[in-house]
Amino acid sequence: AAVPGLHAQEIDAELAARAHREAALEPLRGLLPDEMLRTMDEQMKGPCTVEIAGFDEFIASMFEAAYDVVIFDTAPTGHTLRLLELPSAWSAHIEESAMGSGQTCIGPVEQLRTSKAQYDEAMRRLRDTAQTQFVFVAQPERTSVQETLRAAHELKALGIQSQHLIVNGVIPEDAATHPFFRSRWEMQVRAMADLQAAFRGRTAQVPLLDTEVKGLVMLRELGKWVDLDDY
Repeated sequence: AAVPGLHAQEIDAELAARAHREAALEPLRGLLPDEMLRTMDEQMKGPCTVEIAGFDEFIASMFEAAYDVVIFDTAPTGHTLRLLELPSAWSAHIEESAMGSGQTCIGPVEQLRTSKAQYDEAMRRLRDTAQTQFVFVAQPERTSVQETLRAAHELKALGIQSQHLIVNGVIPEDAATHPFFRSRWEMQVRAMADLQAAFRGRTAQVPLLDTEVKGLVMLRELGKWVDLDDY
């Protein structure tokens, strides 16, 4: 059954990139030879086009007035950081291109002036602690802890200060009676101590469940553990 007021979208960056290319080339059709247009189309098929087109889709949702809350679910951490660095990087790139060739990998600078303003506004909103919360989801294991702590530091370098943490798959202490599970539980406790110190209590824990989180009933049950207003 549908949930009133809840909408979901899976961003197709490749499809968005094709739309970007078409928008850049359409004003030139009939003015330039077809061969030149095909060459320009090929030149605009690089990875940077896909990256920025995907982020534009996110920005479109961010600026959609019909939504009270926008949740952007992305993984893994490295890709997330790259995505969040894009607005600043592209804003600077547009300025540099304007003083040089006037071209970027996704079209002429003049066509991207509006995009630059949106990128600047996107970063302002992402840095505004009253509007944005960044929630990490980590496993209580050393590798995941190290990756999360590194990512938190890099986000702060980008000016994103409002950070929270959900630790997923925590073995309940009363279930850690077998030596194997007791050893795993003790390992998790040590890992979580580092996370809790870094996030200063802004954490939630989701226990290791004996079933899959699927369907509205389980999602609502999950919500009881991850309500960050309580942390």
